[in-house]
Amino acid sequence: PALLDALVALAAGVVVGDGTVPGTQMGPINNAVQYRRLTELLADSRARGHRIICEGEVPDSPGYFLRPTIIDNPPDDARIVAEE
Repeated sequence: PALLDALVALAAGVVVGDGTVPGTQMGPINNAVQYRRLTELLADSRARGHRIICEGEVPDSPGYFLRPTIIDNPPDDARIVAEE
């Protein structure tokens, strides 16, 4: 659990937003197609009951934003593993 706790703290502290703003550590997803793909993979993990440890709110600004997300040990055949 110590490693997981450290990873969650790290992910939760990432500054997500406009990549041109100083201090931003993670900008938006590249395009709408990739954003939809990632949100579908996350939705699939939720539907399959995978344990989502960390998934914060996205910035309230234009763009395709996702926060760093940690899914605890999804099975090898999960879409999130096989496709991402």
